[in-house]
Order: sequence, then C-alpha cells, then structure tokens
Amino acid sequence: MTNIDGTLLSPTKCKFDLHINDAIPTNNALTSPASTCAIHDADSKTPIGTVSGSCYGEVSINYNKKTMTIELTHVPAAASMLSPYDDMFGFLSGIKSVVQYKINGNFEKEEIQMTTRIQCQTSDNCALDKLRKLISNLTIINTRKNIFKELTNFLNPPDSTPPSELTYKFQ
Repeated sequence: MTNIDGTLLSPTKCKFDLHINDAIPTNNALTSPASTCAIHDADSKTPIGTVSGSCYGEVSINYNKKTMTIELTHVPAAASMLSPYDDMFGFLSGIKSVVQYKINGNFEKEEIQMTTRIQCQTSDNCALDKLRKLISNLTIINTRKNIFKELTNFLNPPDSTPPSELTYKFQ
C-alpha cells in the first residue's frame, strides 16, 4: 500500500485520519478513484527481476481526542535490510513479521496515545490485514485508559514513597 503516484518525488505513504470508532476502509475504498492510496505487490519489479520487499503499517491512537492516524507503505528489500524502523525485525535471521507497541502519556493530564507498528513479509498487504484484525481491540478506550492508570500507579505510587525494589510477577 502506497501513495497512488508511486514516483520517486511523491510521498510513498498512504495516510488517513479517522475517528476511533471508524473502521479502516476496505481495499475497494482505498483504491477507488477518489483515494490517494494504491495497493502494490510486496515484491518490487526491477530491470534485473523481482526483488522482495515488506509491508509497513502504523496506527497512532489518541484516546483522549478519540482519533487515529493510519499510515501504510511498502518498504523495498534494500531498505528492509537497513532496519529503517528501529531495528523492528531481522529478515536475515528469518523473522517474517513484527508488531511493536509504543505508549506515550502524560501522568498529570491522564493523556494516553498508543502507536502500533507492523512490518511483515508474509503476504501482499500483510500489514494492512494485521491492522484490521487488531483495530477492534486497540480502540477500546476504557480498557486502554485503565491500563494506563494502573501503570501510572505502579510507576508513581500515591504514597510517593519509592519502593526499594521493583518486582514484576509474570502470570
């Protein structure tokens, strides 16, 4: 998935803003004549043949404003090997798909924003398909805000006496 122009001078990302309750547009809507997006194969065609690439998708959700921004793009194989997204993956070691979650928040204002990033080599549009599967869970506002409150209390306890040792028990 890229910008429809797909030239070297055009933006390579397909980007759109939605309300938190909106669904990600269908492939037909994304490729309609009114859209600036275009679906491309994960592999790139070059004069010397087909070169593998990967799909990248990102959704940033602002739970206070109830908005989300979605970006989709194709990452050529050469760029994939350079790890353009914080060493998300290691295709050289056989990893085909990676999902990252990043939470930004403000303790005093109880603001929270979460960014979910996906990069994969499993199929055409794999990042878009994965985002569609995750989005219903990621947009549950109360669940995300409750997790943030628990994390806030853990990191900044109300009694303001810092613990001498932090221990987290995995269940």
